Amino acid sequence: MSVIAFDRRLLILSGKGGVGKSTVAVAVGLRAAEQGLETLICEMGENEKIAPLFGRAASSFRETPLGVPRLSSIYLDPQEAFNDYVRASLKLAALARPLIESRLIRAFVQAAPGLKEIMTLTKLMEFERLKDRKGKPKYDLIILDAPATGHGMTLFRSPMLAMRATKVGPIYQKAKLISDLLADTARTRMHIVTLAEEMPVAETLEMIAAMRGDLHIPLGDIVINAVAPPAFQEASGELLDALQQAPAITAAAGCWGAIGPQAVMAVAAHMDGRSRLNAHYVRQLQDSTDLATIVLPFVFDTPWNVASAQKLAALLR
Repeated sequence: MSVIAFDRRLLILSGKGGVGKSTVAVAVGLRAAEQGLETLICEMGENEKIAPLFGRAASSFRETPLGVPRLSSIYLDPQEAFNDYVRASLKLAALARPLIESRLIRAFVQAAPGLKEIMTLTKLMEFERLKDRKGKPKYDLIILDAPATGHGMTLFRSPMLAMRATKVGPIYQKAKLISDLLADTARTRMHIVTLAEEMPVAETLEMIAAMRGDLHIPLGDIVINAVAPPAFQEASGELLDALQQAPAITAAAGCWGAIGPQAVMAVAAHMDGRSRLNAHYVRQLQDSTDLATIVLPFVFDTPWNVASAQKLAALLR
């Protein structure tokens, strides 16, 4: 049984690019909403994926209901986060507009070390603090679908670097508040998403060391995504070998048509090899860290859609 605890308001999903962080974020969001939690998925990265998956237009930096009760998403665009900060700081739209529309300022936001990360994390922090009309937190759970490991580490280090660079002033104050939120064991937890393959496992172990070494973001579970199930029972190994012998192939040839039994057996053998490889790296990861692991199976759906994510959500119980 795979379980993710929803006992922190901010849940960060991080990991190597291509391991399925957004897929897991959607599954976790669906599960949390099903449990009655008002949930917001905050997406980062180069392209917005989550709202379009639900058949919604791009969020354009707005909280977007996804058509599932209690579940919304937003794309945290760094430039829009900066624009929002300028509007809040200057109050008057007439003063803010020239800065927001300036090409020079836009270039500065993209080039200034750590600035766009601080602005984006500031918006995330605002959502964590946001209250409804009754003074209660608007969202019970905020899921951050963080950038891939390299960019993610830059993101999470940006408050510490900004504090060292500025020492005082509004940027320092925001960086300090963000740093406190990320390190707060009562409010924040990071789950690392990975695949049961060599490079993702290596990056996962490096990230754990970095989190414990200098970033100090509270770690939760390791989510091992897309694990291929065993293709055969142990007792089926001899049968597979027998079916790959020439007499069996010749006897079966008339039954398979143009595809041919060899191609079918090659696919079966490939899946069996992938399953064994995944099992090896699952064991290696479990032996190399004291963090709990949540193993999610490969979902054989094409194309991938909300129903596919709901299959994973059903396993997070």
